[in-house]
Amino acid sequence: MCLATGRSLQRVLHLTDKIDSRMKLILMNGAWAHDLAANEDLFVLNLNKNTAGKAVESLKSHDYEVIVQKSIPDSHIFYYDSLDESNIERTGRIRRNFDRCIFVEDIYGVLNEDPGEITVLDSDDRIRQCREILQAQNLNCRLIYSTSPFVQGYSWLEIVHPDAEKGNALRYLADKMGLSRDEVLAVGDNYNDIEMIRWAGIGAAVENAEQEVKNTADIVLNGKANSIAELKIYF
Repeated sequence: MCLATGRSLQRVLHLTDKIDSRMKLILMNGAWAHDLAANEDLFVLNLNKNTAGKAVESLKSHDYEVIVQKSIPDSHIFYYDSLDESNIERTGRIRRNFDRCIFVEDIYGVLNEDPGEITVLDSDDRIRQCREILQAQNLNCRLIYSTSPFVQGYSWLEIVHPDAEKGNALRYLADKMGLSRDEVLAVGDNYNDIEMIRWAGIGAAVENAEQEVKNTADIVLNGKANSIAELKIYF
């Protein structure tokens, strides 16, 4: 069994005992794979710092606020240099995670190393525009879009290593375990799960998944998942 999430290792360890403490983990939307039983990283894909700098420069020129996460494996720590109170999704994330977020005067100062990712949280319309802006830059990165699990009408755009993607990571783990795609079941609910669901032999969406995810899936499960831990009921 494998858990695939956008979270870092440190943010899911409290869930693994509820599911399976021996499982393999796909973390940071496919940028990080970890074997819990062996207590070792299988691969790590940090975003190139030069690409990150170009992305931040472009975003800030269009009045977007960014969050920069430290290099994996310390990517549970993140930096920010502004706080627009009207952006309730981003403000909420920073305040919920006050113990691991660090305010800096100059966000470029933390880009002296390859970050785990850059995240933009904003209204749906703003995030769609943000994605278009970055796509036009032709940067060497992958843009991962998902709707907010916390505030309706808000979304996330995560800027990650070009090979970081849940589907790629699932393929890697299946190969490592000697499994064909026909032997793999993948379950998800958000846009960042689509490639994983598409690749698996059986791709499943939960009942409250985004409609595009349901359209991609082979089956829709009769039940809702409101947290990562609740996905355990489908295995």
